This record gives sequence, C-alpha cells and structure tokens, in this order.
Amino acid sequence: MPDEELDRHVEVACRARFPEQQVFPAEELRPPAVPRLYRARVTEHSVHIRGSDPVHGKGVDSRLVVDLG
Repeated sequence: MPDEELDRHVEVACRARFPEQQVFPAEELRPPAVPRLYRARVTEHSVHIRGSDPVHGKGVDSRLVVDLG
C-alpha cells in the first residue's frame, strides 16, 4: 500500500479483534520495518467443489466460478 494511503487504512486493517490484543501501529508498517500492509483487488470469486459432492461433484475436486454481482 502506498505510504500516503497507509494512515487512512491502517485503523481498519489492523484493528484489534479481541479485547486482549493491541492495535498494530502504522509506524511498524513503514520502511525500514519488514511488515507491510497490502491491498488486494478481487478479480474472480470461486468455490471449491469436493469431488464426492452429491450435487456438483465430478469425481475429482474442482472449482466453480460464481458471480456475486
């Protein structure tokens, strides 16, 4: 994630999920620190179909692309 966008997104991306956790500070995501915050853009959604699935199974495991739009 570009450094100029980090402050805007770090609060949501690094929030503590449990009361005993501490928030991950943005300063630890800037160079020369090793950890980085990345943003992914989803281009396709798919689900794993077990080969023995009674409805969609084909004998071997496969993927089924789904449209969430």
